[in-house]
Amino acid sequence: MKSLSTVFVVFTLLLHCSISLRSQNDANISTNDSTADCDVTKEFLSGELNFIKHLITNEEFENTIETRLNLKLNCPTFIDIKDSIHYFSGWSGYRLKKLDFAISELLQVSETSPFYVKSQFYSSFCYAFDGDNKNAIQTLAEIPIEINNLELMNIKNLQLAGTYLLERDYQNYSKSLNQLDTNNYLIKNETERLKYHRSSLQKIKNKSQFLAGLFSAVIPGSGKFYAGYKGQAIAAAIPTILFGAVATEQYFKSGPKSFQFISFASLFSIFYVGNIWGSVISVRTYRDDINNKIDNGILVDMHIPLRRFFD
Repeated sequence: MKSLSTVFVVFTLLLHCSISLRSQNDANISTNDSTADCDVTKEFLSGELNFIKHLITNEEFENTIETRLNLKLNCPTFIDIKDSIHYFSGWSGYRLKKLDFAISELLQVSETSPFYVKSQFYSSFCYAFDGDNKNAIQTLAEIPIEINNLELMNIKNLQLAGTYLLERDYQNYSKSLNQLDTNNYLIKNETERLKYHRSSLQKIKNKSQFLAGLFSAVIPGSGKFYAGYKGQAIAAAIPTILFGAVATEQYFKSGPKSFQFISFASLFSIFYVGNIWGSVISVRTYRDDINNKIDNGILVDMHIPLRRFFD
């Protein structure tokens, strides 16, 4: 029994040592393979980065994105090379207005990269351009800026003010605007433009769809005039009035059961109802058109300081 116990202990120890050695060998092989892959990848990525820079210089942004999509950036090292590739491919997406791709690439640039701050600002702008104001604001809020870097702080606060204005968050817009140095050449004109956009938003009248429909029911086309589409008001009124006049004439001339009256009365009804419904819809359409026009102006005035500072 004692002999068997000794054999069992020795066997267990040998088995444990064998397993440990095998695990260590597997780990070494895996590490060596990974290192080998990274060595090959580093050489390859360096060449691809130089090629991407060449494409960027020649403004071949589509080819830059295609080149990036053919790359696998899963190596845990060579962060500087990968950061540059992410930045340049994100910049290409931004230039082509492929916003989702641009955001995805720019946000992968690490904090150690010289492109980090620029990437964060432009990813935020892409969010805002795409209508995702909440993520735009969050991205801006997380950008680390030293207090004594006044120019960059002004850029950040201008971007926040513009994005809050896009969000129609007037309280936070005012807070961000009050933190701006309005005499700074980087943002002076754009600050005044943001104030103008804010004033324009205040002047948008909340017109009633019901009144627009009612006006057009009484006088064809007047509802669209009320909504703000003065040219369309005339275009809507003329055929409705003409068909109404002809239908009335045929009623007295040929009778209510005549083909002529029924035809023109049907056409009048179609145009009359369409005129009323179109007037109802035009109130919201006109309001949306004005808001979109103002939003585009805000985005332009957010964009100019970015290009002025970073480029």
